[in-house]
Amino acid sequence: MSVLFSDKFFRISTDKKPRLGVFYFVPIIILAYWQIAFLQCSLKWDVIDVVFPFRFHFSECIQSGNFPFWNPYQQTGVPFYADLQVPTYYPELLLVSLFTGYGICTMNILFVLYVFISAVGAYKLSFYFNRDHIASFFTGMVYALSGYTVAHGQHFFLLVGAAWMPFVILYYLKLNEDRQLINVFKCGVFLFLMFSGGYQAISIFLLYFLLLLFFYFIIREIKKKNIRNAFSIFRYNIYLAFVTILFCLPLIISTLDVLFSVERLESGVNIQKALSGGLSPGSLLSFIFPFATVKNNEFFGTDISVRNIYFGIIPLIFFLTAVFKKRSILEYLFLVFGIIVFTSAMGGFLPVREFMFRYIPFMNLYHTTPYVSIFAILVFAVISGNFFAQLREDKIEWHQKIKFVTGLISLLVVTVFVFSCTQTDFSNFSFFKEHKNFQEFLDHSTFYEHLFIQSAIQLFFCIAFLFLIVFFKKIKKAIFLIVFLTGMDLVVSTQLNIFYTAADVTFKPLRMDRDLSLYPKGFPVPVDDKLIYNDQHTLVPPFWRNTNIFSKQVSFDSFSSFELKNYSKLDDDYPNLRRAVLNNKLVYLSDKILPLSQFSDSIIKPETHSKYLFFDDLVFNGLRDKSISANVSDRVEIKSFSPNKVMIETSTENDQYLTILQTNYKGWSAFVDDVEVPVYTSNFNYKTIFLPKGEHLVRFRFKNNAVLYSYIFSNLFFAGVLLFFALNLFIKKTDSRFIPFLIVPVILITLSVFLVMRLRGKETNENTHQQIDKKWGNLPSAIHIEESFESTLADSTTVFSGNKSLYVDSLTEYTPAREIVFTSEKLERGTLRYSSQIFPKTDCAAVIVCQLVRNNEQIDWSGARLGEQIEKINSWNRVEYFKNYYDLKPNDRLRVYIWNKGKTAMYIDDVKVDFYEF
Repeated sequence: MSVLFSDKFFRISTDKKPRLGVFYFVPIIILAYWQIAFLQCSLKWDVIDVVFPFRFHFSECIQSGNFPFWNPYQQTGVPFYADLQVPTYYPELLLVSLFTGYGICTMNILFVLYVFISAVGAYKLSFYFNRDHIASFFTGMVYALSGYTVAHGQHFFLLVGAAWMPFVILYYLKLNEDRQLINVFKCGVFLFLMFSGGYQAISIFLLYFLLLLFFYFIIREIKKKNIRNAFSIFRYNIYLAFVTILFCLPLIISTLDVLFSVERLESGVNIQKALSGGLSPGSLLSFIFPFATVKNNEFFGTDISVRNIYFGIIPLIFFLTAVFKKRSILEYLFLVFGIIVFTSAMGGFLPVREFMFRYIPFMNLYHTTPYVSIFAILVFAVISGNFFAQLREDKIEWHQKIKFVTGLISLLVVTVFVFSCTQTDFSNFSFFKEHKNFQEFLDHSTFYEHLFIQSAIQLFFCIAFLFLIVFFKKIKKAIFLIVFLTGMDLVVSTQLNIFYTAADVTFKPLRMDRDLSLYPKGFPVPVDDKLIYNDQHTLVPPFWRNTNIFSKQVSFDSFSSFELKNYSKLDDDYPNLRRAVLNNKLVYLSDKILPLSQFSDSIIKPETHSKYLFFDDLVFNGLRDKSISANVSDRVEIKSFSPNKVMIETSTENDQYLTILQTNYKGWSAFVDDVEVPVYTSNFNYKTIFLPKGEHLVRFRFKNNAVLYSYIFSNLFFAGVLLFFALNLFIKKTDSRFIPFLIVPVILITLSVFLVMRLRGKETNENTHQQIDKKWGNLPSAIHIEESFESTLADSTTVFSGNKSLYVDSLTEYTPAREIVFTSEKLERGTLRYSSQIFPKTDCAAVIVCQLVRNNEQIDWSGARLGEQIEKINSWNRVEYFKNYYDLKPNDRLRVYIWNKGKTAMYIDDVKVDFYEF
């Protein structure tokens, strides 16, 4: 295979020394991200709030035998399979779900894995150009440990895209050079991984770059008057497109399915959003001083996660030196396209992004412009790696230019160092002061302190590198010392920034997974409370967004960029109707219907008009003559609940309308006693059916066979291609056909066993309380407290068991506390469980409070709203609350009580407080 950059201007030597294995990346990456790799810190922000909850829901679906069509817990139901921010068709999700399922520890491991994959991809791409293992190792290290990775630690989809992008480019180059079918499949596999798992804007830019390369190869062959090769290139690109479409079939079908239901997909974002949040001119400081980017928001003028584009001080010197030399056409294509992408990432600060938005297809679909800067960093890394390969040829004239560039950068660093010294108060230097905790230490440091520290570090690396260049011939292993120095620089830079943008020092993954284990598994029947209580549902920190996926309670709330038009309309335009609707339970009966022509949000009173159903006028005219009326004896009860199916038992005296607060989206159907009935859209968004009087079993079911069958085909095709690669590799390496044909069945059988196990997952009719009893009912508790009451009112209607209960009137703010005192040194950690029966007289805004007191000082406070568990007013409701404690000390006091925040009159009975050691 020819070396693409080989011409009179760009000749690179072939390394004949033993190659550095790609697994040498492992210790370097672990050193750079050891807090994440060894589960000492969790990832932060969007990983916890968005990426993890959606992967968790996918995994729960697969492990309970459901295809993840629907997410019932967010936005009162959303087509999960069509949400492009959820990589539903990305193979990682299925593999993890089949074997272990998702947890916070899993996300940490995957983070490190994707950083490693990105290093390997850049290594292979660089080696394709320069045939130098050491220079290619240098490139892989620079790309994987760039500031982009640590800055975007929370944006998992960017790390996925960064991991697969070099492989796509590599095998596309090989495809057009060699034109072999195996390269078609390899490139198709990586394109599929990129499209299904990475950020869509990066994929769009990548497609444009592949198109540019396609024209380059075609024109090159035409200029050589080799029309046959040009046609061959065209034919193999058709093969590639066909193979990629087969892989991406479910993704294509689901996108077309939802295309006209989501405003952003149909018409794109507006120009203001597209130009906002760009990489600011101040962010260019990160090319040399990345540690300064985590402070001084006003100076940088953009989000902390997009400012850091560092790729090493030595690679920067190589890149700037390489600018002075001529290069091949292909290298110019890389460089020019990388610069275009980089300038577009600056958003409104330069005109490039606006031009693309207005005149280039698909550029109006995304708005976070700095995300695409990874392409530029890949180009910078590859060019600096190629130049490093030339340096190994020992061209003295290039050494002189390196010295010159290093001198200029050193001068800049010295200038900044001196300036930062004048701006820093060394008598109050925060890095030498004592702090309560590490987070406080990070919060109190200043921009100029960071600039001072970073400039001092960079001055060291510049001097050390200059020394290596000056005495290049006299120093043994100078090349390896340059690689070591670069790795050291990148590791130090990562460690300086990791706690600001990637790792959360406050929370540990193992503890977070244990906290999540307190919540229901699978899809139990949710607590039948009013949905208005479930919005902004919070769990233990740091879980605070999209947490209904864990608590298994349906909510209108969601932290997501994916919104159906009807949901957005209800959320943004009709706040009164939204509050009225959410004053209902998940399933409710109604006898009041109105046409949309009479609707006005201003006349809706949320408390009194909660049962109103507004229909399209055409639907209303077809229903208006039906005789309907409500009765106090009417009953609806959810018998089973899963993402794709809900079963409801009803008993009504008269005909009525039954509404379930789940979005009415194509694919849903309804059955009354196994007879399909029409499903109408009420209140702009929800499913309503006409319900005949009497006792019935109602089923709502979601199906989309086109997506399901294409997903099965895509996975089988993907698995088949991977097995073909494995067979091909084994045969090449072992020269034996017996071993691969023995291993392949073992792999297939293992996958099949786990798949069958997951598909056999059955829906149950359990509710959350039944799950709790099954898990905790027979566990011995280390501490157990039961409370009896001297009630002022001994009415049997207000007693759950026995003869008495505690009455809390509307003037009482706090109930008496149940207190656990930890006298044993052995009891250092465990789970608190509070259980009671609550009889509220009105809607309940009270809060269960757990307060940990040490030496008469409160060190922890947590609470949960009672309303989320209250199913019925003027009736007894079972209430449960759990919390884990990890660092208990002797004589700590744990106080549990109810804060009657809303001044609700209520009765309380059968209070139990247990502490289970773990």
